[in-house]
Amino acid sequence: MTSSPSVDDHLKNLAAASNGTECDDPTYVVSKYIQFFVPIFYGIPTVVLYFHIVFAVATCSKKSTLNIAFYKIYSIMAVVTCVMWVWDMTTTRFIATGIWCHEMLAAYGTPSHFYAPLQFVMTYSRHAQFYSATVLSLNRMTAVVWPVKYNKIWEGPWKLPQTAAIIFILPIPSTWYLGPWTRALLARYPMGGLTLTYEKLLQNPWNSVTWMTMFVGSLCGIVILVSTLVTYINLRNLMRKAEKGKSKTDVNLLIVGMVSSITTLFLAAVEAPFYIFCNYFMNNYYFFICTNIKQVLIDIILVFSPWSMIVVCTSVRQEIMKIYGYKVPSAVTVVEPTRFNGKIAPSPSHYSRNSTLSIT
Repeated sequence: MTSSPSVDDHLKNLAAASNGTECDDPTYVVSKYIQFFVPIFYGIPTVVLYFHIVFAVATCSKKSTLNIAFYKIYSIMAVVTCVMWVWDMTTTRFIATGIWCHEMLAAYGTPSHFYAPLQFVMTYSRHAQFYSATVLSLNRMTAVVWPVKYNKIWEGPWKLPQTAAIIFILPIPSTWYLGPWTRALLARYPMGGLTLTYEKLLQNPWNSVTWMTMFVGSLCGIVILVSTLVTYINLRNLMRKAEKGKSKTDVNLLIVGMVSSITTLFLAAVEAPFYIFCNYFMNNYYFFICTNIKQVLIDIILVFSPWSMIVVCTSVRQEIMKIYGYKVPSAVTVVEPTRFNGKIAPSPSHYSRNSTLSIT
């Protein structure tokens, strides 16, 4: 049984307030074109880079320095991030530009179960991105704070499937109401163009994209903030005690992990006040500004992480070069074991099974 759009969702309120002329409204068209067309120039190369990294990790040998949990989790996050960005570009930004507005409204402006997967993938990928960035942040924290237990927690034949299951199952409780039993449609957007909306099954916050995204973002944001601070403080202490240059690989992976996690943290920090204010206090103009800010943060999440990895991680660059047949000399670095309470443990930067390979 379906009902009319909920009053707690600002997008639905805007769509309901439509007067039928939004397709031809030029007020925000320049800003919308910028938000859609400019990201194409840096977004597509970044997506290509992501899949080069994923392919390099997926095809690396067992002795490769990329054959550790960090890179495998990062690959999962890379795929999720790409899906989130592509869906945001198509189901949010493109339809908001007003291009083919009348044609799409005529074809897809009626509630239908056929369009529900579009809304589901858009929301599910965003929640999965929050969780994957959180898991990656916890991975880095474990590597620095409990290096002796790292392999037991993250490495092993069944560890990656378990981690992937956590990342992909956790978003289901916050997106189940967008399943094929829900009807979705394209509706007129009072600020011009169209918006994708849906009909709620139950009138409560736990069945709302608005509130569930705010809840997931806030929860993951808190975990990312705490784990990142703990990681930074502990690694800084370790570096003070270490010899010069000994923790270079720790710093490199921490940079990549922190860029991936902190950019997600910024988006999570924006989600809560954005959804609260846009539903109760903002007019259309301020809502549009906040939407642009959120889209910029999504672009930052997409772009900064893989390019920082290419810059600081030599092993990733080398594996990508091997894809195209370049012969890369294998540099071997002997990593001395670190002692914790008199026991020998692997360095936080060194978790591959071959103890003579560097992962810079």
